[in-house]
Amino acid sequence: MKQHIPNLFTLANLFTGSAAILLLFNGMTLWVLVCAALCLILDVLDGFVARSLNVSSDMGGQLDSLADMVSFGVLPSCILAWLMMDCQDGLPLWAILPAFLIAAATAWRLAKFNLDDRDHAFFYGLPSPSSGVAIFGILLIVATDHEWAEYLSCNNVFFFVLVVLLPLLMLSDLRLWSFKGFNRPNGKIILGLLLSIFALLVLSTGAAAIILMIFVYVVFGFINKLVKVY
Repeated sequence: MKQHIPNLFTLANLFTGSAAILLLFNGMTLWVLVCAALCLILDVLDGFVARSLNVSSDMGGQLDSLADMVSFGVLPSCILAWLMMDCQDGLPLWAILPAFLIAAATAWRLAKFNLDDRDHAFFYGLPSPSSGVAIFGILLIVATDHEWAEYLSCNNVFFFVLVVLLPLLMLSDLRLWSFKGFNRPNGKIILGLLLSIFALLVLSTGAAAIILMIFVYVVFGFINKLVKVY
């Protein structure tokens, strides 16, 4: 029985992500954001609980990917599609469909991760939760930050850049830092640096700090290719 406890957190993640999609298309954006935050917390908790109980299973790994597919693949795609439909009356359906490239890339990214036998102390390609967080950040801006929302909410060029850039980053082999690398050389320094940057972004940009932090995280990965930091 003990080995199934982490799976309950994983299934709660999937359930919450699915519920968020229903809430989204009923216009309940703040509740969608609450669900998105819960998905992120549950995604962390399932691994934490598994390590605390010293249990792991192939079933748990597969369930984790399926839950992430919904919460950080399908839900973000639906958010982008909803934003595009909400602000552009008469926008043809074919112009909205590219939003679901996020979901397709997430499926590929998760399958690739499951088969990847490289050191999991780092990410190879943008993790699907990070991609999801970028889009959750846009919804947060639209829902709460009127100054930034005026620019982003109906900027289809920005949306189309995202549906190209995020899949490319997810499917790339760019080596990105992970919390699992905390005990590696420079791990504590890197974490402190990233948290300090995020705090400064929150103070200076408000809700936009979330998507800007994802940008910083990716740029940091490119810097690492030139100057080995981790």
